[in-house]
Amino acid sequence: MMLSASFLCFGNKYSVDRARVNKLPIAALAHIGGQTYIVVLAQNHHVKLVFVDDGTKIVNGGVGIGHTPFEDLEIMQDLRWVQFDARINKTRSTIVRKKGTSTQVYNVDRDGALPPWVVQRLLDPLTLKVAHNANFERVVLSKVLQHDLPVEEWCCTAAEGSAKVTLPRSLDGAAKALNLHFQKLAGEGDDLIPFFCVPDKEGDFRDLADYPDEAQRFATYNARDVDTTWELYRRLESEIDMGTEHFVYIADQHINDRGVLVDLDLVHAALEIAQKNQEEVLERAKQITGLENPRSVQQFRVWLLQKGYETKSLTKSDVVKLLATVQDPEVLEALRCRQQLAKSSLSKYSTILNCVSDDGRLRGLYLMNGAHTGRWTSHTVNLQNLAKPKYPLERLDYARKLVKKRDYDALKQEFESIPEVLSQLLRTVFVAPENKHLLVADYHSIEACVLSWLAGEEWKLEVLRKGEDIYVHTASKLFGISTEEVTKEQRSKAKVAELALGYGGGAGALLAMGALESGLKEEELPELVSQWRAACPRIKDYWWRVHREALNAIRYGTVRTVGRLVFSYDGGLLKIRLPSGRNLIYLQPAITVSPSGFTEISYKAADKGELKTFSTYGPKLVENIVQGTARDLLADTLVRLDHESNYQVVMHTHDEVIVEAPLSIMSESLCNLMAQGPLWAEGLPLSADGFAAQYYCKA
Repeated sequence: MMLSASFLCFGNKYSVDRARVNKLPIAALAHIGGQTYIVVLAQNHHVKLVFVDDGTKIVNGGVGIGHTPFEDLEIMQDLRWVQFDARINKTRSTIVRKKGTSTQVYNVDRDGALPPWVVQRLLDPLTLKVAHNANFERVVLSKVLQHDLPVEEWCCTAAEGSAKVTLPRSLDGAAKALNLHFQKLAGEGDDLIPFFCVPDKEGDFRDLADYPDEAQRFATYNARDVDTTWELYRRLESEIDMGTEHFVYIADQHINDRGVLVDLDLVHAALEIAQKNQEEVLERAKQITGLENPRSVQQFRVWLLQKGYETKSLTKSDVVKLLATVQDPEVLEALRCRQQLAKSSLSKYSTILNCVSDDGRLRGLYLMNGAHTGRWTSHTVNLQNLAKPKYPLERLDYARKLVKKRDYDALKQEFESIPEVLSQLLRTVFVAPENKHLLVADYHSIEACVLSWLAGEEWKLEVLRKGEDIYVHTASKLFGISTEEVTKEQRSKAKVAELALGYGGGAGALLAMGALESGLKEEELPELVSQWRAACPRIKDYWWRVHREALNAIRYGTVRTVGRLVFSYDGGLLKIRLPSGRNLIYLQPAITVSPSGFTEISYKAADKGELKTFSTYGPKLVENIVQGTARDLLADTLVRLDHESNYQVVMHTHDEVIVEAPLSIMSESLCNLMAQGPLWAEGLPLSADGFAAQYYCKA
């Protein structure tokens, strides 16, 4: 396997005097009041102070950050920068070193040993290592060196910089979006990486010396990665916060490194049972339809047409619609067979098995700032959309035992659908180690809470502060009755309204949230929208205040405020400063008019690795703001938990935290910690619900 890396380092090199201050390239080492600091220069020749413990390890990059004139500092050492790109496999490394304006390429001998100056820089605790998607470089190089490279010494331009500016996460995409002078030679890598770094059937690699033309192209390709990464870092310096967000990154990487323990016996058993069920169902589908391959959409559509049923596709929703209309028992059974054969969640068991480490842990699952709002996304196994088990805990536990016993017949007898059972059990493959349990806690109504706090919807805040049921009180407002008179059905309707209408949605949003399933009739929906907006006037007003001031910031280039938010337009970026101090960034914003004549904001954002144009307006901006603020609350919790030895975070979702903890610690303590909130969230009525379990589930 080819392993690639592209990163730059800052390291101490030689002493300088105060007369050379103006010529310092990036940083310096200084002693102030008996403490040692890394000094990062600002354009105005002021500095950011980052505390260093005894000159060996960065302990806290955000405490005591301030700006001090250089005249007050005793400059001890100049920190020159070195940047290199490494393509590492078990036999070869290519090192690219950038020094000044020149770029040099080094080919490491076949024994794979890294040059001493590289090892020295990597192991130097005072050297700041910066990379695009740095998790990869750090983990790979730790493996190569057989030495742990602490995350505290690394900065990731994708997580801490480019993702904050809503750039594509790839180096190539980010360079194109910012129109950097140095563009990644992406096409070259597609050819050259397999050519030199993928072994043949015998496990041998091509020698660079045997292919001088290709080797030169490969060297040029690696060197360009260095130049592109360096330019990207310099462009994003103002957005890379070595304070709060760097702490979040450290906590994030600790979680990724720690991983979550997997019940491998359950995974193996589930795959065995799934295979047996798939074979059985496929054979039954062949018997019913007479088709050679019932999985084929084309073949199955033709068979349905012969039975008198026409459909353009056979997506999950199409099959559900057909099941509601079909009367023919044979067709019904065939469609149910197809549902079982198409159960996508079963593939996640295989993915987990393929990606689990030798110690039974699944690692590297999270991408910090993977979404525009700053929320995390998952890759490999998407932890953000794991199905919530519908079974009660007792039945869930019973199903787990049957699966682990490989009791196929009992499962068929006890449960209607084996694929559904296995889907329900997917969460439960994540377990606690011996002598520990999992504590699972999630914020209570976090988005409704944040939205009410930002908009100043006081009646909702008062309900939340008292810990009362927000949906009951909403129903009381909607239907003009006392809370004591609210029925279960009315509460259900109010819940749908609360979840669907906070960001300007109408009847369509209610339908998407399951309004009809909750007992509402379609003709009731417009009136419910009007009732909800009348009950929440400050939220409705907030949408349009945000809309107006975002437009004004772009139109006039002035700083505008809406409550706890600050809007500004700078250098082709619309910035919305959240209460946490973090910015939501909208790239290349422009004021546009929709086909209906409504004034909107267009902007650029990454979509599947490409920069595309999107449009937004007040309520959608508010949704981003609320979700971004909720993300910052979760980030604060993760940072605080990262400093608590009894709480080892192994997973998290948008509003939920899952930790390993000693059996003596209960979920209440975790809920209390989450409810504390950061200083910037004063007045926000946070609360959390939680439970303890041996495996991940929903109490």
